[in-house]
Amino acid sequence: MNRRLPVLVLLIAFVVAGVVLDRDAADETAVEAATVTPSEFPMAPSPTALASTWFCAGGTADEEAFADHVITMLNTTDGALDVDVTAFPGSVAAPAPGGEADELAPDAEADAAAEEPEEEVEEEPATDPASVSAEPVVRRIEIGPRSRARLALTDLVTAPVASALVESVGGGLVVEHEVSSIHGIDAKPCATGASDEWHFAWGTTAREARELLVLFNPFPDDAIVEGVFSTEDTVREPGRFAGGFVVPGRSTIGIDLGDDVTRRDEVAASLTTRTGRLVVDRIVRVNEDGGDRGLTVQLGVTEPQRTWIFPDGIASEDFRERFVVYNPTDELAEVEIDLRVDRPEENGIPAPVELSIAPGSHATVDMNEDGRLPVGVPHSAVVRSANDVPVVAERVLSSLRTSGRRGLSVTTGSPVEATEWTFAAGSTEEPSAESITIVNLDPQVLTEVDVVAVVGGQELPVADLQGVVVEAGERLNVDLTPKIANRDDLAVVVRATEPVVVERILAQLGEDQRGIALAVGVPSPDGVRVPADPVDLGVEVDLGDDLEDAPTEDDEGIPVAPDDVELPAPDETIVVDPDDESEVPAEDAEDGEG
Repeated sequence: MNRRLPVLVLLIAFVVAGVVLDRDAADETAVEAATVTPSEFPMAPSPTALASTWFCAGGTADEEAFADHVITMLNTTDGALDVDVTAFPGSVAAPAPGGEADELAPDAEADAAAEEPEEEVEEEPATDPASVSAEPVVRRIEIGPRSRARLALTDLVTAPVASALVESVGGGLVVEHEVSSIHGIDAKPCATGASDEWHFAWGTTAREARELLVLFNPFPDDAIVEGVFSTEDTVREPGRFAGGFVVPGRSTIGIDLGDDVTRRDEVAASLTTRTGRLVVDRIVRVNEDGGDRGLTVQLGVTEPQRTWIFPDGIASEDFRERFVVYNPTDELAEVEIDLRVDRPEENGIPAPVELSIAPGSHATVDMNEDGRLPVGVPHSAVVRSANDVPVVAERVLSSLRTSGRRGLSVTTGSPVEATEWTFAAGSTEEPSAESITIVNLDPQVLTEVDVVAVVGGQELPVADLQGVVVEAGERLNVDLTPKIANRDDLAVVVRATEPVVVERILAQLGEDQRGIALAVGVPSPDGVRVPADPVDLGVEVDLGDDLEDAPTEDDEGIPVAPDDVELPAPDETIVVDPDDESEVPAEDAEDGEG
């Protein structure tokens, strides 16, 4: 399949200061794709913002401990912050009338099965009577400068599901949430916005699994939800959602997806609201003998994107890696997965994976079975839409080890690059381990990176991780455990001179422990950009407000066009429609492991 890049229209007109890009004449699809907002992807509020608001939907707060919900809050500013945490207790909805309830796999160590239905839904749109729960509970916490605080929602409420609204007067607050059980741990950024649509590429209601969708409505008005699900063999619209499912205002509801989509190994999901807005998380516990075993939480995607970046990855005897790409649109999506391995001069340059994904369906690529990746060689991956139809992409990484670094991690990539990334959660206290992976996708420009630890009210430069060069097209994996040993309160900030993407890897190393958690960080709004597709002109065109990457400059700072381009007259237009088959090889990178 040929790489089909968007038609870029460059209107080059000489002005006193340089070259101007006419955005009005540019392709509309490309212009729209050049902006990602905090409602589409979690972003850190500026330290000078008037307020910070975060929504943490998915977790539990009861004795069954299916996914104990803990909120981690980091104050990145040099002043104290008063933070209000509002816990919303909720229930798991009863199965829909006539629906076939899934029988969960027996497991003596597992969490208890989903709650027995208390009362059937009587009408559509329907509100499950069990979902009307106790009132929210508020706790105010003062977080000191450059410090973090953790709060278990079981300290505030007792409920089968519990969500949190985290608010501060003043910016600079970064919030993640963690879920844990005997099956594992996971930690991900919370949401910085609510939406009327949510999409998930991966999911499973297999016999050995339980998938819980948590629908959080922090607003006064009710939300009415519809849902469509893509499985390995069909597309389903269960009765619970077809008529509209009501999530009352200021409430949270869990839905055992196995009640509606029974016994399916693969389930992609789209939830949309007729009225109102929600925040939706997916919690999955899998306990498959000889296969996936672990616990994972993931925020849904509010807006499909043209590009998803995954800094880390590995396919080996110990780790099974899959990519799941979901097309929730009504157009055919042509997708490529570009794989960039460490030391390409030794390991080769894998050909991209090419996918054609029908509207409303999904595709799964098992990299262990695919065969194009060298076994055990770490790599990054970029999932791109080749025909500008946006998609949702997730990476599923399953550890097959019998001890140490066991578990399951499922995450979306990042649709943006940024010059600063923050991780509120983290620990290097034994038996935990933490590392980060930084990828520089720019094929021409290197970046210098500083890694700092935010601990004990201070921002401390990490030894040997100041001014570290990440060459063009390379990735770098850094094990933080020996550099910042035995810290159970570790938050990390990564700053770069050029936009990069950074992913954190948390692992439990104990013999009887299970848990690996991979997640991209929270980008700061300054320095954020959408990755540009390379074009034959040899320049990358940023269709955002910052145009400094589009032209080059002469010795006196006057913008000039590339040498191999004949300049048009001031009123002429260059139309670029390349058929780019080239690969951007990754350069030699430091070894790392997902």
